[in-house]
Amino acid sequence: MPRALLAFLLALVPLAAPASAQERPNVVLVTVDDLNTALGFLSEEPGNPLQALFPDPATRERIRAVLTPNLDRLAASGVPFTNAHANTPICAPSRAALLTGVRPHSSSYDENGDGHFRDSEMLDAVKTLPEYFRANGYYTAGMGKVFHEWRVELDGSGDIGFDGPDVRRSWDQWVNRSIGTSGRVTWNPWSVGGTFLRMGTTNGTVEEMPDMENAVALAQMLRTGSVTVMDEVYDEPRTLEPGEDQPFFLALGLYRPHPPLVVPAELLEWFPLDSLALSDSLRAVYFRDTDDLAPGGQAFLFRSGDEIVEGPAHDLYEAAEDRDPVDGPVTAWREVVRHYLAAVVLADRAVGRVLDGLEAGPYADNTILVLVGDHGWHLGEKMWFGKTQLWDESTRTPLIVRLPGAQAAPGEFRRQPVSLVDVYPTLAALAGLPIPDHAEGADLAPLLADPAAAPVSTALSTWGRHNHTLLTSRFRYIRFDYDRDNVELYDVLADPDERVNLAGLPQYAATLDMLDAALVLALFGPPPVDTGDGTPPVESLSPVWPNPTSGAVALRLTLAETADVRWEIVDVLGRLVASSDLGRQPAGDLALRWEGAAVPGTYVARVLVDGDAVGARRFVIAR
Repeated sequence: MPRALLAFLLALVPLAAPASAQERPNVVLVTVDDLNTALGFLSEEPGNPLQALFPDPATRERIRAVLTPNLDRLAASGVPFTNAHANTPICAPSRAALLTGVRPHSSSYDENGDGHFRDSEMLDAVKTLPEYFRANGYYTAGMGKVFHEWRVELDGSGDIGFDGPDVRRSWDQWVNRSIGTSGRVTWNPWSVGGTFLRMGTTNGTVEEMPDMENAVALAQMLRTGSVTVMDEVYDEPRTLEPGEDQPFFLALGLYRPHPPLVVPAELLEWFPLDSLALSDSLRAVYFRDTDDLAPGGQAFLFRSGDEIVEGPAHDLYEAAEDRDPVDGPVTAWREVVRHYLAAVVLADRAVGRVLDGLEAGPYADNTILVLVGDHGWHLGEKMWFGKTQLWDESTRTPLIVRLPGAQAAPGEFRRQPVSLVDVYPTLAALAGLPIPDHAEGADLAPLLADPAAAPVSTALSTWGRHNHTLLTSRFRYIRFDYDRDNVELYDVLADPDERVNLAGLPQYAATLDMLDAALVLALFGPPPVDTGDGTPPVESLSPVWPNPTSGAVALRLTLAETADVRWEIVDVLGRLVASSDLGRQPAGDLALRWEGAAVPGTYVARVLVDGDAVGARRFVIAR
């Protein structure tokens, strides 16, 4: 970052290199599960889902007033990143990336079924965001769904057996509290599935919902400096209270609007069925939108021939047609959407409690507040409900950073693409802490300082091990199964709904080549090699082949003259996995090959000539 820009930012927010512990900024992190961009303050942004749901501007304005007034308040007083994207569109690995600063394709922790994030050798070796702050003198505490698991499981002796929230390493105080629903649930008759598209109402009040109770507890801590709440695993009270003059890192994980979409009945009243402009004709538009998808995209949607044969949309509409062949599918669709929006209202009210507590207490002038979703959520677009896709509806999620005191252009949208993995280095820098070497994201300081700053982040999302999307300010590029012929391309400025796949048009061939090269560079590209005198090395190094690989890799080194050659395989933490000294080699091409065994993950092949590093190539082992 240019020194002048950094100086400007720090003049606005005097946080770096604090003189004493009490001057160091506090941090409050609020995560919201399955939160897409159907929010009031984003309602007029191109492609926002509220425009399809409520195309009449007057109706949309009425909905905006009741939907997210607290998130709107936070966005107006902070820095809203309107083009923020999850590193993977599913809960556990997205949260792991957010809280470790490591992208899923690097850690190989990329699905909910991959166990605890510490099972990844790489993620076990790094400090999480709260752990890093804790190691630097911060009091760390939290509750709710921050990591994917929100409570510990005890073994027969009463010790922690399964440490889902990472209590041992990340937190001074973790409170095992309920998430989800309280009260007696009445299931909606249009529900389908075990939990995913189940919806209903509870006779519990808004104040009795676990998200609200947890938010109220955090608000009290922010207002008074201490709160005591019951831990539901240990069945004993826990007190959250930082030491005197000790900065704190507090985290609250809100569960709604994650399914099942169960809400207090009073919240549904804001969204009557007939207020939603959903219809059979719009459903047909969303189906035809899948016609030009790449084979990988159609496979993800379970499209076979001219129909969707599996998945949440198939299940919802098929069950609805059995119930009411004429109006059933649209009625069921409207019920899902209104229950989702009502669940967003619940999350918004919880956020409001946190804001009220912070603003009424002694910490408001020295606390950074970050609100972030873990990924988006389809509301029927492209014949899908939920997440686990690589289009905008799944990857985009809110990110708002509110800094204490004066800040540049509060409320002005930062529309540059950013990534959730950027949160870790950004918070570290704002707290005056060195950015750890393992952090793969970007410090968003330039964008905090200037809404018009050039993009600084690589908005890269991965689903599974072999499917990726790269977003620039103009284009979304998707490549399935590492296949250069299995791709999609969207001009997101001209087509914010991503309806027209441009990948097959010859006039975009050069754009595809450019974006594919950028994607490969983001996934595997060499880190810069410093030759010491500012000149590039004479030697040249080919890409690794194949990439990804099941284990064996090869690359070609071209030597300008006879030299000693050594090459090394290191993991992304820089730990040596294997090495080979090849001795004196003549000028010309030299084939380098490695067939070692290693766990799946991202590695770097590094080559040294006469003791000097001349190149490095990233590659992925995937099995």
